[in-house]
Amino acid sequence: MTTTITESSAFERVVRFQLTDEQIDEAKKGAARKLAKEVKISGFRPGKAPLPIVEATVGKDRVRQEAIEDLLNPVLNEVLTEEEIQPAINPELESIDDVDGGVEVEVKVTLWPTIDLPSYKGRKIEVTS
Repeated sequence: MTTTITESSAFERVVRFQLTDEQIDEAKKGAARKLAKEVKISGFRPGKAPLPIVEATVGKDRVRQEAIEDLLNPVLNEVLTEEEIQPAINPELESIDDVDGGVEVEVKVTLWPTIDLPSYKGRKIEVTS
């Protein structure tokens, strides 16, 4: 997985990573199960319809979109952990673009500010009464 991190400001980073078609295809199974629970498909118990039937009912694009949404958080958390980035607030999704072999995701991450403390050792404080 290719990951690119650019600094957009002192407290913001733009993280770009790619979700491959293989990852999306694996996630489609879980997305189809979730969608099958929400949609009534005759002849199948809720959540038990196979992927091709769910795709025919709700559309391939909807299943793919659900799969991508299901993948975003785990993959983003993995990227942030690997790069040792600790977001101050929830990352903001900027864009999802189709590319050869998958999709490219761009996320804006706001960081905690870093504070440089002045030296306090050796200083004395006088308190007047």
